[in-house]
Amino acid sequence: MKKGLLYLLAFFTVVQAFAQSGNDSAFVANELYVKLKFNQPQNLVQYIPHPDNPDAVKQVWSIIQAHNGVSMISPFKGKLNSTKNLYKVKLKEGADMSELLDELNHNPNIEYAQRIPVYYIQFKPVELDEEKQWYFRTINMDASWSSRITNEKTIAIIDNGVRYTHEDLFSRIAWNIDPHNPDKSEIPNDGIDNDGNGYIDDYFGWDVADNDPDPAPIPRPRNLPLSINPQFGWHGTHVAGIVAASADNGLGIASLGINNRIVCIKAASSKANSEGKVDDLSLPYIVEAFEYAIERKVDIINCSFSTTIYDKAVEDIIRDARKQGIIVVAAAGNIKNNSSPTKYYPAAYDGVIGVGATDKDDHISDFSNYGDDIDVMAPGDNIYSTLASGDQGYGYMSGTSMAAPIVSGLIGLILSSEPDRVGDIEAILKGGCDNIDWKNPSYTGKMGAGRINVDRSFEYMINEASSVAKVNYTDIKVYPNPASGEVFIPFETLSTNGQPINITILNSIGAQVAIQEVSNNQQTISVANLPQGIYQIVIASVVGQNYRARLLVNR
Repeated sequence: MKKGLLYLLAFFTVVQAFAQSGNDSAFVANELYVKLKFNQPQNLVQYIPHPDNPDAVKQVWSIIQAHNGVSMISPFKGKLNSTKNLYKVKLKEGADMSELLDELNHNPNIEYAQRIPVYYIQFKPVELDEEKQWYFRTINMDASWSSRITNEKTIAIIDNGVRYTHEDLFSRIAWNIDPHNPDKSEIPNDGIDNDGNGYIDDYFGWDVADNDPDPAPIPRPRNLPLSINPQFGWHGTHVAGIVAASADNGLGIASLGINNRIVCIKAASSKANSEGKVDDLSLPYIVEAFEYAIERKVDIINCSFSTTIYDKAVEDIIRDARKQGIIVVAAAGNIKNNSSPTKYYPAAYDGVIGVGATDKDDHISDFSNYGDDIDVMAPGDNIYSTLASGDQGYGYMSGTSMAAPIVSGLIGLILSSEPDRVGDIEAILKGGCDNIDWKNPSYTGKMGAGRINVDRSFEYMINEASSVAKVNYTDIKVYPNPASGEVFIPFETLSTNGQPINITILNSIGAQVAIQEVSNNQQTISVANLPQGIYQIVIASVVGQNYRARLLVNR
């Protein structure tokens, strides 16, 4: 972790971020999703109408055409159940959607038809805070946790673009290297799908909105004065820094994830802005973004956006992601002055970890959603991270948008230590939370399991989610702790009859990694050959008693 990371920059940008507009229930204009009940021949999937389409498809198109339909195409690769036979329909401006949807949803050839919700980024205006990255202390994150890292985990950032050339992000990009030539340091923009994933030249990620390989932030429209929305297009870069900013590079900030790598996925169109539209808060291409994330086989998908509209297409593709072991984390949504709790999606879908926001004092943030759809809380107020203002840009933003990537970062940290714990992640997060009801009496029971705690999450994973927890143990102290070589065991306390004792060492998932003996003449064990990480020292059935100690091996 960086030393002095709170004081490295003499100058920084204060982000005066615009909050989500009140029109968060908007739909994409003149477009809808239609999912057919049967498979189209693959060579015809993207061609409706087409002379070779089955009669049932032609009938569906005839209905759409009669309601001012312009086109019916599938932008998807067709590899997932959720997007197979899913089409985007475009209508002429002013077409009557309600009558068409009613007719389509009563057609026996159609699984469902729906309007396409617009998802909105969840952040709000903030003022300057005097201290950077305060939340590391709040959630009990310190340098020792870097010793747990043994694997890299990839986190998809679905947002309005990421400045991947930023000094604190460039080395953390999950480069899409040609698997047939993994030692190659660069992939040429040769117009060839070298890795066969269906996306050409997607070295840095993908812009699903404009269907190109550049996921950089939305460019600022020329007709937008600098005095209006000065942080235009910065949101995704800020989220990316929270998730994966480089540590130990002497620059800017450090991320909670330490060893996370990010896949940049831009879900907002630059072309729309070039046509004079200035909205950088809406993300109309969420299904396409999920499809790319799944194709890239990411470990976690971060969703710092939401809508109040139920979206079956997104729910289905999240189900596909979860079946492939991908963890989905979502902002719980911003509301005004802690007004009535609101159901925001995708946080409200089953299997998604919904994250509310807290401030420096562990109070629920005045913008944070709460209620039954919240799984955990995390700091989201005045969060300092990377900005898209330049390759050295840093500043503050607030929102459940900022709380979600802190949780994504913690999940990446846990899985980089114990990759096999995907199925336990939600339990580990919740089991490690600090109960903050006493600081928020008006919201008791409405903030999920509480505010995340890094230390307690790892302790819960070791003590409760492993085989060690099935036996009653008495805790003992060993030293030094952390240790790198020899560890002293309190032999005289443990062996009342002076007989040697077998010491079992378990890793953080309860698997045995070593057995050593201690005696009056040799009261230490060696951990010099163990990888860095968290371990349990277990002494079972000594005169009817079981003992254990938690040990951090650090070098």
